[in-house]
Amino acid sequence: MASEQKFPIKNLCLFCGSSSPKDKDLADGAIALCKEMLSRKIGLVYGGGTMGMMGIIGKTIHEGMSWAQRTSTKFDIASYLTS
Repeated sequence: MASEQKFPIKNLCLFCGSSSPKDKDLADGAIALCKEMLSRKIGLVYGGGTMGMMGIIGKTIHEGMSWAQRTSTKFDIASYLTS
């Protein structure tokens, strides 16, 4: 029997380097994590980096969000991803 979480995760803070991963599996893992976060409606808290692992995470979350989700967020990451 699966137990229910008493305090479900609403947001997850991710901190990674801004350098590009040398191992493709790291990037693939980050993308898989982001897709799982999106499917569970878990928000991302991060510094807005656009390069390396931080960029991969930000771009994946941004692309997976609906227009309504992007426009209702307090911090618009789109301006960072397009600059």
